[in-house]
Amino acid sequence: MVIGAIAGLFVMVVSGLIVFVVVALLGASQNDLAPLIALTVALFAGQFLAGYASGRFAASYSSAFHGSLASLLLYGVVATLSLAAGSPAAAFTLVVFAFVALVIGMAGGVLAGRPHDE
Repeated sequence: MVIGAIAGLFVMVVSGLIVFVVVALLGASQNDLAPLIALTVALFAGQFLAGYASGRFAASYSSAFHGSLASLLLYGVVATLSLAAGSPAAAFTLVVFAFVALVIGMAGGVLAGRPHDE
């Protein structure tokens, strides 16, 4: 589960840095909608990869569970860092995005846990 969360965090950081470089090169401001959408996609991709990596190393009958927990762990790290940085997120928003993280991680875990040829 921790390996999945680390893999997802790596994807989020790298893709987030790429987004910021592209935004800086294009001259878009921080208030534009495009960087927000790109960073949201990076967050969801990281959560999916966390679920996939965790589900890949788990037993096939528990891959969805491990995927959802890895994604939730990753979301917990991101939410904690965001709140520590001064984000004004409401409690309802945090709960909704935690549920979204569970669903995305579960989807990654289910995809990783399906039968495959070895």
